[in-house]
Amino acid sequence: MVLSFDIQTQSIFAEIINDQNAVRYECTLSVCPSPTCGCRVIQLDLSQIDAGDNDVKLLSRYVKIDLFDKSLEPMKKDNPQLDELRFAKKFLACLNDEDFDLLSKKHFEIKNRLTEEAEPAAIDAYFDFQSIERNGVMSGYNNVLPFADHLYATLAGKKYRIIDQYCLRSQCLCTDTNLSIIDLDESGGRGKELSCIGVNYEKKSWKMVDDGSLALGLDVLRSALENEIPDLYDTLHKRHVRLKSIYTFSKMKHFDAIKPSILPKVGRNDLCPCGSGKKFKKCCSDKLTSEHRMRLNSMDSNN
Repeated sequence: MVLSFDIQTQSIFAEIINDQNAVRYECTLSVCPSPTCGCRVIQLDLSQIDAGDNDVKLLSRYVKIDLFDKSLEPMKKDNPQLDELRFAKKFLACLNDEDFDLLSKKHFEIKNRLTEEAEPAAIDAYFDFQSIERNGVMSGYNNVLPFADHLYATLAGKKYRIIDQYCLRSQCLCTDTNLSIIDLDESGGRGKELSCIGVNYEKKSWKMVDDGSLALGLDVLRSALENEIPDLYDTLHKRHVRLKSIYTFSKMKHFDAIKPSILPKVGRNDLCPCGSGKKFKKCCSDKLTSEHRMRLNSMDSNN
């Protein structure tokens, strides 16, 4: 094992054998800062430590690794030196499964902290706005924020992952969530959905959406989830509020900005295309710029 973790200092060190001599490095880890990015790329900045008593830091190196396929990512320099490439390849070749497990754990910890601390307004996420607003398509919390806290439950002695999905429509005030029970995939994939449960976290009411292949009754599933997930209903409520807030800010940036060029084609007495069920003139027409409103009025007067 090349890497070691010092619990007291919370530092990671690497030891590479070079010409039969062990060279020790202190490692600083960094990842992609975007909470919505699902990549598993991690960068190790390595500072060589002098073997003397003063632990003087000497030569610095860096290695960028894609943990998904255990390969090197391109160097950030356009023309990296040959010795830098050689070092990166040698470093990667020395890593074993335990090293990759440690890096994967630290990668998730860093991404999780960045995700949980990020303000909704600072999270630039992409949604299928049309499907959400018109058809009420639900969005999974960890599908949008892949490294946010995950939900798990043990059912009949086996651990399953729970994907919580929510309605994000602007005009909808529902307190419903769909919980998909996922068979954990050892290969690191999403796994297979076995069943889906509908939960109203405000009323604490449950229903079976899809029985699937998980041969457990609704009462058994409810009891297991309530016992294993602390403050289940409060957790679902907070995750719904946060995801809807992220959606609202993203919609303002990416969807509402293009509405003015689309909405003037809608008559004032037509149903609003946002899906609210109200007439356009009583819903989204006030979001138009004065220029587009004048164009709309001109269209109405010519009819």
